[in-house]
Amino acid sequence: FKEYENYIKTNIIINNNIVEKTGNLLKSVSEPIFFCITSDGNTDDIFSKIIDKEHNVLNEINKLIKPLNKFTLINIKNKTFLCSITKNNLHDILSYEDVWLFLNDLKTFCTNNQINVLCLKKLFVNDRIKWEKTSSMLRYLFLKTNIKINIYLSLIETIEDKTLIDKILFEYHDSPFGGHQGITRTYKKIKKLFEWKNMKKDIKIYIKKMYFLPEK
Repeated sequence: FKEYENYIKTNIIINNNIVEKTGNLLKSVSEPIFFCITSDGNTDDIFSKIIDKEHNVLNEINKLIKPLNKFTLINIKNKTFLCSITKNNLHDILSYEDVWLFLNDLKTFCTNNQINVLCLKKLFVNDRIKWEKTSSMLRYLFLKTNIKINIYLSLIETIEDKTLIDKILFEYHDSPFGGHQGITRTYKKIKKLFEWKNMKKDIKIYIKKMYFLPEK
């Protein structure tokens, strides 16, 4: 990790195998899709929650023998998911060195299992980790490999499930990642990734309700 930090002080990392894309991650790819889990088989990653809603990945994970391996390939509905333990429990706080070690293990797993293409969303953004730093680590670590990583930056996903809408609102407003920002900023962040009927109205009602809850 220190070698990497010293390297980026004087070098720009260019890796043409790390490609940023737009589109619906679930509908666009046949390659393995990255899926974040904790060591007890849960997830706090909003995109993993969406994947789970459609493919019931967590149910398949919980059928596996415990303790779970750090990386597990699961095939569901003709799609392959790379289920990866990113932390022990939902409340763990990751450091940049934790992210570095995880990505290095990911590179080793992909190499050993002949995974030549991997598709994912921005990683660790819910853990107060800057995506620019994670992206830089990815480019550096995978520089001397033939592994291609497709990073889907904007997933416009139409949401109809009320429970999932509530989770998105919590994630993008109440959580540390959301930062309790105002209506306009919260709306702009969410609309880059999701859409649903009366979305702006729901965001406005949700945030106003949060500020006018009676004191306990």
